[in-house]
Amino acid sequence: MRVEEKAKAREFRKEGKSIREITRLLNVAKSSVSVWVRDIKLTKEQELNLIERNNGNSGPYIGSSANKEKNLEIRKKYQEEGKIEARKKEWLFVAGCMLYWGEGSKRRNTVGLANSDPYLLKLFLKFLYNYFDVKKEEISVFLQYHVDDGQTNEYYENFWLKELNLTKENLCKSNIDHRPRTSVHKGKGRKCLYGCCTVFVYRTDIVQKIYGGIQEIGGFEKENWLKN
Repeated sequence: MRVEEKAKAREFRKEGKSIREITRLLNVAKSSVSVWVRDIKLTKEQELNLIERNNGNSGPYIGSSANKEKNLEIRKKYQEEGKIEARKKEWLFVAGCMLYWGEGSKRRNTVGLANSDPYLLKLFLKFLYNYFDVKKEEISVFLQYHVDDGQTNEYYENFWLKELNLTKENLCKSNIDHRPRTSVHKGKGRKCLYGCCTVFVYRTDIVQKIYGGIQEIGGFEKENWLKN
């Protein structure tokens, strides 16, 4: 039976399930699962999916009310720190917050900003590097592009990685649109020659500090940014 459990645990892990999920599904000790699957390396996309699920506190692993309140207070603390930073009125912090207000995904635990302009994304990365001590290995890049003009996937990937000074280790699986570009953008011209790039960082402290900065600069309070 132990051999079967180990084999099933390894199968689940290769599918991208967390140690905790596998433990629950097989009803075995967490320590055993950890040993059985420790040599299995998850893909970048699987790692990010696990982080997002865990940070979202959704599904069958919702924590206790005490933990929810504790996490809420932590997010409030981060927002206050962001407000304090915004009061310094440093141009890069203000610019980064405004970029995120206009273009960023509004999740509770994840920083995500998409654009087709590499200069805009480079400025946003500069903001992350300078104010949040983000390391390059923490950054994930998701690409969306057409391939009807004869270019290869590597063409688009290499363009964005070079522009953002990142490596293939930062790449998630791309979203490739195989439809003719003219059928999707009739009459609009070729505005996104290199597609669209989304930069992700899975850290609650960063996104909540940005939310705090936005609210301080904009002079408002948005309660759902704490609870989304």
